Amino acid sequence: MTPVGEAERLFLLQQMCLGSFSAKEIEDKPVWPVLKDWLAPGQEALLETYAPERFLLPCGRSARIRYAADAPPVLSARIQDLYDLTQTPTIAMGRQPLVVEILAPNQRPVQVTQDLAGFWTHTYPALKKALQKRPVAEPRLPVSEDAPRGTEHSCHTLTSRTWSRWRCVPGCFF
Repeated sequence: MTPVGEAERLFLLQQMCLGSFSAKEIEDKPVWPVLKDWLAPGQEALLETYAPERFLLPCGRSARIRYAADAPPVLSARIQDLYDLTQTPTIAMGRQPLVVEILAPNQRPVQVTQDLAGFWTHTYPALKKALQKRPVAEPRLPVSEDAPRGTEHSCHTLTSRTWSRWRCVPGCFF
């Protein structure tokens, strides 16, 4: 495939702007359909082979690959979707390893690596413990001797930031 030159970029940009009246409309337009229309069918198949839009994971799901001009491609996937993947995934017929952004079950990144085998061996055991930890329940407030039975100072709560500061519900006279 020949690289895209300045004249081709200008043509593609003009095609994207065609029919738009504002910058917001241009921002929201997808680039891929315009690029697919410009490519020949053989080039489109080559592009999908060497730089796919999605990567099929062992669990059956597919994860989107993010491309940037100045960085290697990034694959983001939940940790449970990567369990059967022991080696770093590659694209471009095995020539380009992907950077794997490992997400916790809540979809937040917990690790970024290009060495998935090393991650499973060295980092995963500690990360597994951290992900399994549950928040510690706050201790109950002490009960005063002169408080009516059953109230347990229900009007007093500790703020979440510090245990030394008391906050009282209006109307409480403790």
